Parts: sequence; structure tokens; C-alpha cells
Amino acid sequence: MDQADETGATAVATVKKKDLYDLVVTETGLKKKDAKAVIDATIKVIRDAVDAEKAVIIPPLGKIFPKRVNEGTDQAKTVYKLKLKNTGGAQNQADG
Repeated sequence: MDQADETGATAVATVKKKDLYDLVVTETGLKKKDAKAVIDATIKVIRDAVDAEKAVIIPPLGKIFPKRVNEGTDQAKTVYKLKLKNTGGAQNQADG
């Protein structure tokens, strides 16, 4: 649940890696060590693809893709966007 802090900014609930392990164990019935191995390998494969500036498409989540910003300047960099799959509502996009 999102909550506002003293400045009025909204704090977003976070799912950390440990939480992900527990959620997958609950969802699948896998042993925690097996779920951990699968999640860690999945994260590594996704990270390797992102490091190689490849788009990663994971239905039904969406697409993670590189986007160059400030091209041709000394502040050029690659940012990653997560374009969430449209699930009946408007298309969502998050910077990463």
C-alpha cells in the first residue's frame, strides 16, 4: 500500500529479492532452495541481456528495453524502460 511521507511524496511498497523467494515458494510449492536457484538464474539471464542492451520480453509482464538519452552529448547514457503489457487498461510505462 502506498503511503505519503512528511513531504507529501508517495512511498511505494517494495518487494525485495527475499520476498520474491517467499512469494514463489508460496505460489509454486517449491522448496525455498529450489525457488532461490531458479529466481537467481532468471535474474542473471535478464541482467546479462540488459547489459548487452537487448530487449527482454516477458509475457504477461511486458517488455524491458534500452533507450539512449542525450545522444551526442557528454551526458549520453542508456536508460531502461519497462513497458507493461496492456491488461485491458491504458499501456503503462516505467523508467528504470
